[in-house]
Amino acid sequence: YQRRVHGGRIKRIRGLAYSAGGAGPDLTQRAVHSAKGVLLKLLPDIYISTDHTRGSASKGPRCPGYGIALIAESTSKSVYMGEEVVPEPEQLKNEGLTPEEIGTKAAHGLLEQIARGGCVDTHHQSFVILLMALGAEQVCRVAMAPLTATAQNMEELVGEHFGVTFALTKRPRGDMEPICVLQCIGCDYINVAKRSA
Repeated sequence: YQRRVHGGRIKRIRGLAYSAGGAGPDLTQRAVHSAKGVLLKLLPDIYISTDHTRGSASKGPRCPGYGIALIAESTSKSVYMGEEVVPEPEQLKNEGLTPEEIGTKAAHGLLEQIARGGCVDTHHQSFVILLMALGAEQVCRVAMAPLTATAQNMEELVGEHFGVTFALTKRPRGDMEPICVLQCIGCDYINVAKRSA
């Protein structure tokens, strides 16, 4: 019997701010500073590293851009993610966004995923549904935020191809969106190409 039904409390936040090509490393530092400014109101255990990669003419065209990815881990080992990417500095000029706003948007995206609740963020719901279906032939239960359209499509595809059906119950949370608890019995999929010992 496998289950993940309690999200737990957030205990740490880690992240990576990265830049490549012609985007300067100062842009990532500014994004990190603004993201930390938002997240330090939640908890003190925050570490966001930076990585700057320079482009060279011999390795192909320079593709300037930068982004920030943030990951929060809870006491029950649930993981939530928030990310913001700027592919080209020209996009910043067109949209009028500053690196500080990029960092703030990533932090707010992470906080939104945490507020939605459950043990899985909305970016990874469909992947978890697939793993539940392919897992051992026993009851598997996972709590998630309300299912996204992608997760609902994955649930239908898994039913079509593997014959696994899901039971969905909603757990109310006062005036917030209810938590969806998905439950199924896995199809015990075995990789026939794997060599046995």
